Amino acid sequence: MAANRYSCGTDVKCEVYFYSDPEKTTLADPSAVKFRYRTPAGVVTEHVYGVDGALVKAGTGHYYDIVNPSAEGTWKYVFRGTGTVAVTQPGYFEAEGTLFEDF
Repeated sequence: MAANRYSCGTDVKCEVYFYSDPEKTTLADPSAVKFRYRTPAGVVTEHVYGVDGALVKAGTGHYYDIVNPSAEGTWKYVFRGTGTVAVTQPGYFEAEGTLFEDF
């Protein structure tokens, strides 16, 4: 499979690094962090760090969430940091079906 391409039913780790400087040398935590993803059908789910256990802080300025795609197509996501580090970082991945979905 190509990069950014996963089979349906596979956990996909979506992650972000927040930096306090334009040169991206110093990791820093925003005041608040949100993660949203949208399914190919347009259903949006949001996780908020400190409220939802799904959005995990792996270290200073490093956060991730796991998405398990249940449908084929393009899954879009975005991390948003606010306050001390105001950054929006979008991303996406492609999900494709497997032979097991036919059983």
